[in-house]
Amino acid sequence: MNAEVLLTLTACTIASVTDLRARRIPNWLTGGFAFFAIFIGMFLDRSFLSMVEGGFLGFCALFLPYVLRGMGAGDVKLLSAVGLAVGISGMAYVLVGMAVTGAFLALVIHANIPRVSAGLGNPIATDPLLRESFAPSKPSIPYAFAITGGVLLWCVTDFTR
Repeated sequence: MNAEVLLTLTACTIASVTDLRARRIPNWLTGGFAFFAIFIGMFLDRSFLSMVEGGFLGFCALFLPYVLRGMGAGDVKLLSAVGLAVGISGMAYVLVGMAVTGAFLALVIHANIPRVSAGLGNPIATDPLLRESFAPSKPSIPYAFAITGGVLLWCVTDFTR
């Protein structure tokens, strides 16, 4: 296992745990990961352009969901740092794995949301003002797990080449 794979897996694992516990990814983790990804990439004689393109693609992939408030800024920064580590060629695997893992997480979380019954005896269900004020908050998905799923797909395909 080379240094970039170990660094990427370690950073994504720490991000997944902190995202699950606190629903945030700390800046020291994403910033440090990005710095060391560039440093190790230069040490391993990787193309700087490939790293920058990968980071930019990671940023662009989650920027619109972030603007629409469907994603946190930590997720955007983590995927950008992953793009710096894997480069533009590895981002295809990361994005596919991330999409599949994210869809699975969304289905699991959606299946476990309690529903308010719409029976006639339920005043919350029949009054639109009460329904909005008592509506459950939108569940959040710890998306660092989905990013880690994409990184795992990249690792598997990287070792089979």
